[in-house]
Amino acid sequence: GHNEDGTVYTNSKETWHGVKGTIYVYHGEWSDPEVIYQGEEINAHDLEEALWYIYNDMCERNKQQATEEGYDEWVKTEEGKMEAEYLLYDYMAGLNESKQRQNKMLKESIRKTVKQTLKKLLR
Repeated sequence: GHNEDGTVYTNSKETWHGVKGTIYVYHGEWSDPEVIYQGEEINAHDLEEALWYIYNDMCERNKQQATEEGYDEWVKTEEGKMEAEYLLYDYMAGLNESKQRQNKMLKESIRKTVKQTLKKLLR
Protein backbone atom coordinates (compact mmCIF):
# COMPACT_ATOMS: atom_id res chain seq x y z
CA GLY A 1 0.00 0.00 0.00
CA HIS A 2 0.90 3.67 0.05
CA ASN A 3 1.07 6.22 2.86
CA GLU A 4 -0.62 9.61 2.40
CA ASP A 5 2.69 11.12 1.25
CA GLY A 6 2.95 8.51 -1.51
CA THR A 7 5.69 6.43 0.12
CA VAL A 8 5.28 2.68 0.06
CA TYR A 9 4.59 0.58 3.10
CA THR A 10 4.77 -3.19 3.25
CA ASN A 11 5.11 -5.92 5.84
CA SER A 12 7.59 -7.75 3.59
CA LYS A 13 11.02 -8.36 5.08
CA GLU A 14 12.29 -10.17 1.99
CA THR A 15 15.14 -8.54 0.05
CA TRP A 16 15.77 -8.87 -3.67
CA HIS A 17 18.59 -11.43 -4.00
CA GLY A 18 19.98 -10.32 -0.64
CA VAL A 19 20.75 -6.77 -1.82
CA LYS A 20 20.83 -4.46 1.22
CA GLY A 21 18.17 -1.75 1.20
CA THR A 22 15.81 -3.63 -1.12
CA ILE A 23 12.35 -4.96 -0.31
CA TYR A 24 10.80 -7.60 -2.54
CA VAL A 25 7.02 -7.20 -2.69
CA TYR A 26 4.82 -9.96 -4.09
CA HIS A 27 1.31 -8.77 -4.98
CA GLY A 28 -0.17 -12.16 -5.81
CA GLU A 29 -0.41 -13.80 -9.22
CA TRP A 30 -2.51 -11.01 -10.79
CA SER A 31 0.12 -8.30 -10.54
CA ASP A 32 3.88 -8.12 -11.14
CA PRO A 33 6.10 -8.25 -8.06
CA GLU A 34 8.14 -5.14 -7.30
CA VAL A 35 11.48 -4.30 -5.78
CA ILE A 36 11.43 -1.20 -3.61
CA TYR A 37 14.80 0.53 -3.51
CA GLN A 38 15.58 4.07 -2.34
CA GLY A 39 11.84 4.88 -2.43
CA GLU A 40 11.40 3.71 -6.05
CA GLU A 41 9.09 0.87 -7.04
CA ILE A 42 10.77 -1.17 -9.78
CA ASN A 43 9.14 -4.00 -11.72
CA ALA A 44 10.86 -7.16 -10.44
CA HIS A 45 10.37 -9.00 -13.75
CA ASP A 46 12.30 -6.25 -15.59
CA LEU A 47 15.19 -6.49 -13.12
CA GLU A 48 15.14 -10.29 -13.27
CA GLU A 49 15.24 -10.23 -17.08
CA ALA A 50 18.22 -7.83 -17.05
CA LEU A 51 20.01 -10.02 -14.49
CA TRP A 52 19.31 -13.10 -16.64
CA TYR A 53 21.06 -11.37 -19.60
CA ILE A 54 24.11 -10.73 -17.39
CA TYR A 55 24.12 -14.40 -16.34
CA ASN A 56 23.61 -15.55 -19.93
CA ASP A 57 26.55 -13.39 -21.15
CA MET A 58 28.75 -14.87 -18.44
CA CYS A 59 27.75 -18.39 -19.51
CA GLU A 60 28.54 -17.61 -23.16
CA ARG A 61 31.96 -16.20 -22.23
CA ASN A 62 32.68 -19.37 -20.18
CA LYS A 63 31.29 -21.66 -22.91
CA GLN A 64 28.60 -22.92 -20.50
CA GLN A 65 24.91 -23.63 -21.04
CA ALA A 66 22.61 -21.03 -19.41
CA THR A 67 19.86 -22.85 -17.49
CA GLU A 68 17.19 -21.79 -15.01
CA GLU A 69 18.76 -24.05 -12.36
CA GLY A 70 22.18 -22.54 -13.05
CA TYR A 71 20.72 -19.04 -12.80
CA ASP A 72 19.00 -19.84 -9.49
CA GLU A 73 22.35 -21.05 -8.11
CA TRP A 74 24.35 -18.16 -9.61
CA VAL A 75 22.16 -15.40 -8.10
CA LYS A 76 22.92 -16.85 -4.64
CA THR A 77 26.69 -16.54 -5.17
CA GLU A 78 28.70 -13.46 -4.23
CA GLU A 79 29.14 -12.69 -7.94
CA GLY A 80 25.39 -12.95 -8.56
CA LYS A 81 24.57 -10.70 -5.60
CA MET A 82 27.20 -8.19 -6.73
CA GLU A 83 25.77 -8.13 -10.27
CA ALA A 84 22.24 -7.61 -8.83
CA GLU A 85 23.58 -4.70 -6.76
CA TYR A 86 25.36 -3.12 -9.76
CA LEU A 87 22.20 -3.53 -11.82
CA LEU A 88 20.20 -1.57 -9.22
CA TYR A 89 22.88 1.15 -9.03
CA ASP A 90 22.81 1.46 -12.83
CA TYR A 91 19.01 1.57 -12.81
CA MET A 92 18.95 4.33 -10.20
CA ALA A 93 21.68 6.33 -12.01
CA GLY A 94 19.66 6.10 -15.23
CA LEU A 95 16.50 7.10 -13.40
CA ASN A 96 18.19 10.12 -11.81
CA GLU A 97 19.62 11.15 -15.18
CA SER A 98 16.18 10.82 -16.75
CA LYS A 99 14.60 12.91 -13.98
CA GLN A 100 17.27 15.59 -14.41
CA ARG A 101 16.62 15.65 -18.17
CA GLN A 102 12.86 15.92 -17.57
CA ASN A 103 13.39 18.75 -15.06
CA LYS A 104 15.62 20.59 -17.52
CA MET A 105 13.04 20.19 -20.32
CA LEU A 106 10.27 21.33 -17.97
CA LYS A 107 12.24 24.42 -16.92
CA GLU A 108 12.96 25.29 -20.58
CA SER A 109 9.29 24.81 -21.45
CA ILE A 110 8.19 27.05 -18.56
CA ARG A 111 10.78 29.69 -19.54
CA LYS A 112 9.52 29.64 -23.15
CA THR A 113 5.87 29.94 -22.04
CA VAL A 114 6.72 32.83 -19.70
CA LYS A 115 8.59 34.65 -22.51
CA GLN A 116 5.69 34.15 -24.94
CA THR A 117 3.18 35.33 -22.33
CA LEU A 118 5.27 38.41 -21.53
CA LYS A 119 5.56 39.27 -25.27
CA LYS A 120 1.76 39.08 -25.61
CA LEU A 121 1.23 41.18 -22.50
CA LEU A 122 3.77 43.81 -23.55
CA ARG A 123 2.33 44.33 -27.04
